[in-house]
Amino acid sequence: MTSLSAPSLRRGVIASIGLWALPLCLWACNRSPAPGASAEGDSQRIRIARNGVVPPSGSSATATPAQSTAAPPAQADEAARYARDIRPIFVRRGCAGGSCHSAFRGGGFYFTGNDERELPNVTARIDRKAPEQSELLLKATGVSQHNGGRNIAVGSCDYRRVLAWIEGKPDVQCSDDTPRDVQRFAREVIPALRALGCGDCHSQPGPATQRLDLSLLKQPADAAAPLVTPQVQTLFTQISNMPQYPISPWVNPLLAAVLASDGKHTKVFDRRSCGLRRVYGYIAEAPELSCDVNTTGAMQGMPDFDVYVKQVYPALSKRACFDTTCHGGGVPEMMLRGASEDHGLGGWHDYLMLTARIEDFKKPDKSTFLTTIRNEQPHGGGQRLGGAGDCVDDITTAWLHKQPIRPCGKPVPPSYERFVAEVQPVLDKMTCTQNRCHGASLPHYVIRPFAKDAKTLRENYEWTLRKIDIEYMPFSEIMLRMREPCAYRRVGAWIENKPAITCEIITPPPSAFPKLADNPQHEKMKPGAPPPMRKG
Repeated sequence: MTSLSAPSLRRGVIASIGLWALPLCLWACNRSPAPGASAEGDSQRIRIARNGVVPPSGSSATATPAQSTAAPPAQADEAARYARDIRPIFVRRGCAGGSCHSAFRGGGFYFTGNDERELPNVTARIDRKAPEQSELLLKATGVSQHNGGRNIAVGSCDYRRVLAWIEGKPDVQCSDDTPRDVQRFAREVIPALRALGCGDCHSQPGPATQRLDLSLLKQPADAAAPLVTPQVQTLFTQISNMPQYPISPWVNPLLAAVLASDGKHTKVFDRRSCGLRRVYGYIAEAPELSCDVNTTGAMQGMPDFDVYVKQVYPALSKRACFDTTCHGGGVPEMMLRGASEDHGLGGWHDYLMLTARIEDFKKPDKSTFLTTIRNEQPHGGGQRLGGAGDCVDDITTAWLHKQPIRPCGKPVPPSYERFVAEVQPVLDKMTCTQNRCHGASLPHYVIRPFAKDAKTLRENYEWTLRKIDIEYMPFSEIMLRMREPCAYRRVGAWIENKPAITCEIITPPPSAFPKLADNPQHEKMKPGAPPPMRKG
């Protein structure tokens, strides 16, 4: 949850601004070397920066063959291509976010920003003989069980680029972005500016017209005339060259004028009007709108703004949608800035961006907004709403349908009795409680094995409560590591206070155990789809 001219260059600039916080987050999580290039002993040694860019080495002139520790040319080429072409895809898709594969939540797979650690992790999850069956692709597309959901669509540009890299073929020149061209400008913006009456002032002799000549808006609309005329092309170029601010698009001179926030324009338009929404969405890179420009107020069925700010925004905030590694800064295609007046127009920016993704206000359940956040469509953040029965989903859906909103009740911790009967056996079966793991060696989560006495069981229960998210089970730290299907469903049912699940847990293979000698993290399971769940 898409440009003006030169879209590729523009999007690169956006990404470089929007992802500025990601390297800091990754550093904080992993405590690995500082981001940027590092030529340790040789100019050909590649250090992957955390923003996915390979910075130029500063020691190429000093390296000598005798000092070289560089990888063979083929390996160096692969590392360079990965850093240049492939890693940015996963960064852009949210995979390297702080709540995903940059912290202890990635199921043993971490985007470290360090070529020596990261690239082998990635290549261990690809299959050169059967590229389309590579675990990397199966997970990203949601074909295999993936707690991060479906991030890339099969057949999309990003999918084809990753597949070509795995196959050893040249990079695919393509884009999943819909370029903003003069045709869209003529369809969407020209009618909107005409409906807003901008040509009344900007067609008369004087300073306004000198700044921006909109005299073409005074010409009567002719359905038979060409959509793009020389005047339209000139205006498109002029507006395209205006300063663009991805994090705060409302500072753009055209938007500041339409919003009457530049100190020069005083006419105030309803921010829910079609004309304003069209101009705002175009500059802020929202999907193209085709609403009726003669609608001067809210469109029929449009959800309420005040309800969004007071009830929906706080609810969605619980799902980390506004975090800096997500739509708060790490997703240049859709920046969300919160509800503050200084940084988000008091919530209007987010409201306009979200409602631009509701194609038909009469059928919000089919909207891009709702199907993406539920991960029915590819979403870098995975599933953030869980459907009917998920309180935050219910709040959002009620808002979209303009129905009364029922506040979420106080979360009720899952029962101790069910923990003893259902969860302790699962953790024992999954070997989590062995002494070299959480049974004794890992102080951040201690759960004693095969506990029978009430005191130890109660301690295990209290420890486990700290590792769950009662309001949204998939966010639970314990669930982000629970990769065996039956075990996941059993523990998930306990957290959500749903009926107990009867199924057979498959004994985890040795590859699922952490390597505690130097890296106490959960290692990857065997590549491919998870084993079928057996009913008990």
